[in-house]
Amino acid sequence: MDEREREQVIRQVVDAVLARLGSSAAPPALPARRSVLLLLPAAPRRLPELAAEVARARAAGHAVRTVTWPAVLREIDRAGLRDRFEPGLVDAAQPGLVEALRSSGPGELVVVAGLGFAAARRLVELQDDDPLVRLAVQALLGGGTVLAAVDELTPRAPAAAGELTRRADELRRDLERLGIAPVTGGEWEERLGRAAAAATTAARSVGGLLSEEDVRRFWEAGERRLVLPPRTIVTPLARSRAAALGLELVEKGS
Repeated sequence: MDEREREQVIRQVVDAVLARLGSSAAPPALPARRSVLLLLPAAPRRLPELAAEVARARAAGHAVRTVTWPAVLREIDRAGLRDRFEPGLVDAAQPGLVEALRSSGPGELVVVAGLGFAAARRLVELQDDDPLVRLAVQALLGGGTVLAAVDELTPRAPAAAGELTRRADELRRDLERLGIAPVTGGEWEERLGRAAAAATTAARSVGGLLSEEDVRRFWEAGERRLVLPPRTIVTPLARSRAAALGLELVEKGS
């Protein structure tokens, strides 16, 4: 009998015991909120809409930190939108900020908003003397998800200049090759909601046993740290897969 067959037997035994007891163990406790780092190297055209999306994400329980460059911070204040980004709105020029973010981890989801040609080029060329690039690269190397809002690189008219459109398309393809997903409009907020929903669905399906397949689903849903309730059984394959993927399992005592 191989490890997967043993895991199936364990699952059958656990299900039978829980059915006999007429109850089930609580599913792994998901974090109360997901961690999002929003990077604003330039003020996007849709700044008011972005502010509303940040406010909604925070109202849904997600932790959103917004790092802005000085000119963007002034634009936010001019538009009267600071309260939508607070708390968690910080100036990228603040001494030691980038180093602090790098040591604590940029977050489960990094969103680069207001991405123009210059910032996109710096990302594509991995110019890591730029704080924007350093944070995005750290997130990618740590297995996190990085999205780039490419509204500023998307033609708004069919007759847009051919060479300009070609270069914009090339930059978007280069971003994708690095593992940075181009998004438009409020797509980042939609993706955040879908990831949270997927993680909740995965948690509810676990019961009192964490299997290798459960670990895979949690990882794909964006989880990087999983708090397990008392008496949860973790199969050897699940433990091995979690270690390989970098999913931290926190097991509470009985």
